[in-house]
Amino acid sequence: MKLLQRIHPPVTVVALFVSICAPLTSFCQSVAQADIEKSVLQVVVKRPDGAFASQGTAFCVSDDGLLASVFHVYAGAVKAVSDLRGGAICARRTARNGKWVVVGLDIVGADPKFDLIVYRMKDTKSETWMGVGGLRTLPLANTATLTLPYGAKMVGYFGDDAFPVHLRSDIVGTASVIVGSDPVEEFLVSGLLLPGHSGSPVVNDAGAVVGLVSSIVPVNIPLNPSQPMHSGLVRVVKAEHLKKILSDIGSK
Repeated sequence: MKLLQRIHPPVTVVALFVSICAPLTSFCQSVAQADIEKSVLQVVVKRPDGAFASQGTAFCVSDDGLLASVFHVYAGAVKAVSDLRGGAICARRTARNGKWVVVGLDIVGADPKFDLIVYRMKDTKSETWMGVGGLRTLPLANTATLTLPYGAKMVGYFGDDAFPVHLRSDIVGTASVIVGSDPVEEFLVSGLLLPGHSGSPVVNDAGAVVGLVSSIVPVNIPLNPSQPMHSGLVRVVKAEHLKKILSDIGSK
């Protein structure tokens, strides 16, 4: 598959439509935390020397081992390492014995415009991999009629933590974002964004994926010039964009 040459198109948030209301009701625990964690994995791009060039989160979207994540985690590694030959793109999860189980990944689809990438796992059947409890496919929600604000949560890996972190996150509005010269509508989520959470699924109380965590919404002037810009809002790619890529791939 040939990826687009323009890996980092300019991104500008041109309009925000945010609806803030009274505190939402707590997230309904109708889907077991352990079930969601059977779908969520950490994505690691390794340098040829074995060191990590980039880390993020992905989740299983098909029975034949397709994982969805965000493109910039992979693109950031390519930018940091001009020659990845000898390196590897992997997904990993912690087994019951506390050790990481690692599986290689192939890129089967990508759309930098929507910051989306789809990997295929090279091994979903081995005894070693099944030792982590197998995989669970997360369904994609229909967000066309979603009423905001909307209670959800992000589930993703933070650093070298052995298990993903579950963070309460409310979808409070939408953003009209210009990527290159094209407008893209994304969700805006209020909540903490941790390093490694890029690509994390944002799930509703039924365990369906509403979108994928992309990046923070930058402010014009950082409070501290030495710190990253942060507005307290997170850009989330809508699940509808991922559905289109999966349809083109022909996932099961």
